[in-house]
Amino acid sequence: QWARLLQGHGVRPGSPYLVIHYRAADYVGDIGSPLEALAEGLRHLAFDGHHVFVPMSVRGHSGSDVAVGEKLRTLLGKSVRFANIEPLQDPSLAKALVWRSSGVVALSYHLQVFALSGAIPFVILTQGRYYFPKASGMRLLAGTKTPLLDLSIPEAATARVVLAGWMAGRAAQIADLRASQRRIEPINTMPVEALLHHLHFYDKSNK
Repeated sequence: QWARLLQGHGVRPGSPYLVIHYRAADYVGDIGSPLEALAEGLRHLAFDGHHVFVPMSVRGHSGSDVAVGEKLRTLLGKSVRFANIEPLQDPSLAKALVWRSSGVVALSYHLQVFALSGAIPFVILTQGRYYFPKASGMRLLAGTKTPLLDLSIPEAATARVVLAGWMAGRAAQIADLRASQRRIEPINTMPVEALLHHLHFYDKSNK
């Protein structure tokens, strides 16, 4: 299904691609200059593949992810192979797109979680007070080799440096993400195991 989706947007099977995401919403603020800075950083990446914009807003809010993707397409210009796919109804499809990608550059916390769970190198984007706590928490989970690009201060030069450094250091980041996975897994499974134990005890006490 994920392969058909990509093919429908001109991405051939086996072709490398990056997953990209940004958002316009009242809780993000003005994205004009931040999106320009992001485009400048992406345009100068040494990456021979597609940039696949993945909208994550299934239901409407104060902005449209698809419209943001189209603005980014215009800013990047024809030198960058760009695909703006339709909003996904199935989270497993979004995860599949992330896990088969060469990397992720995203504001969406969900896409960041998918990248971390698959040890896919990614850049944490953030803007404004709503996203910064999420971004800071994700940085703690993912490790210091996962860059954070704060577009609240939209400087094109900073975006170029951060994204170029990330592209060059993806192999080291993958090793760091795998170490983070080993550290996080016991924490994630512990509450589930405790809940299962509680349910088992409750079931026995009511027989």
